[in-house]
Amino acid sequence: MASFSERHGYTPKKALQLESMDDDLRIGLFNVIYDTYLFGGLDYHQLWSRFFKQPLNELHKRRIGEIPDSVKDLIEVTCRDSVWYKVYDLVEYISSVEEDVLIASNFEQKCNTVLEREKSAYRLLKGQIVPISSDAELSEIEKAIDALFPVQIHLQRALELFSDRENPDYRNSIKESISAVEAICNCILGTQGKTLGEALKEIENNTSITLHPAKKKAFLALYGYTSDSGGIRHGLSNKDIPADEEDAYFMLVTCSAFINYLKVKASKAGITL
Repeated sequence: MASFSERHGYTPKKALQLESMDDDLRIGLFNVIYDTYLFGGLDYHQLWSRFFKQPLNELHKRRIGEIPDSVKDLIEVTCRDSVWYKVYDLVEYISSVEEDVLIASNFEQKCNTVLEREKSAYRLLKGQIVPISSDAELSEIEKAIDALFPVQIHLQRALELFSDRENPDYRNSIKESISAVEAICNCILGTQGKTLGEALKEIENNTSITLHPAKKKAFLALYGYTSDSGGIRHGLSNKDIPADEEDAYFMLVTCSAFINYLKVKASKAGITL
């Protein structure tokens, strides 16, 4: 909610922070890291040597079980003074190496609270900082990633390829998103290797699941886009149009939503996934 001064025009409303990070956002993220890991729990040796790339012989523990001051200092300097994307690199790294599911979930939730409050154009999702169009779309991806193992593997890979700041691979991200839909269809059928077209037809013919004709037609059209001679799933040719960020994001969100739709349909049909 906007503050009193923002609502009454005494201070300007905060703009969406895309490829930027103001002090409020920096301090907010630092406070989440500090609050979550103040008394330990973070693998600071790995953080010190692999993320900050500092020599281990310079790392000294002040007290058993606590994160050394030298690590805390580097975390604070990074959050306060580094270029904006290095702060997100740090948040990603901490999230991705956390092995405790509850701590990781709590850390992600707190980070996203700060990111939303401070009008960041990004959210933390399963160890990846991703650009967002809406929190509803983020929720669809998150629910879909929590699906069965083969679905999870494809969607996680799609997210990684999409979110790679230095070398994003939108074409292969789209491939993985579609593969995740094929995976959920095969899980429903108890089969392996069926294409999306084959699987959707068999789901309607051999299960009690009824798919809305418009949804089925729309998704088969999207599948056709990825599979025709000039599409995503074939080798590049002179006629190919490169996949852009918006294409990959659209497919990631759309495939995630369709996966969640199929999960609900399967549950109502009494199919245990």
